[in-house]
Amino acid sequence: MASLFLNQLVKAVAQSVRERGFRRSGNNLRYETRDALQFISFQSSDSSTSTSLVVTVNVGCELKKLHEWLRSGRNVNSAQACLWNLRLGEFGDSPRDRWWTVTDLDSLTKTMHEIEALLPRAIEKMNNLSTEEGVRNAFEIGELKGKRFQELRAFIDRPEGSEYWPGWDAPLTDS
Repeated sequence: MASLFLNQLVKAVAQSVRERGFRRSGNNLRYETRDALQFISFQSSDSSTSTSLVVTVNVGCELKKLHEWLRSGRNVNSAQACLWNLRLGEFGDSPRDRWWTVTDLDSLTKTMHEIEALLPRAIEKMNNLSTEEGVRNAFEIGELKGKRFQELRAFIDRPEGSEYWPGWDAPLTDS
């Protein structure tokens, strides 16, 4: 049942954000702009059982230019893999790490509506972070902190025309 609940939840939310350009791949919804990748990713908890789903939603955004500049080799295929990511519950009126429990059709419908109500704020934030200027502005006012702070600082402070992480003098090539 839990996998059926998860599939139905992802399917319903995918339909609600399809008009914004998001496309489904497994438990991830992906939107690609000219400059960035945006994700809405569903994460099932180890606390889920055969009859109940415990789920959270992660959102994330990564600039293509930043990813290329870092030359990290990371495969960005979910919100969790993005430079900027956050749990959807952080966009609520009382921000917190939010996990939903789905045990029946009523709780599935309620969860779907709660997620759909939070998504516009998250999508707006991702849209703001989908340009280099948006990332720079968010960084400067302290909104972007965390595990990749040094890489982000170096990207923002890089000399005009610098295309690669310091120490790299040429693009990677397929050889």
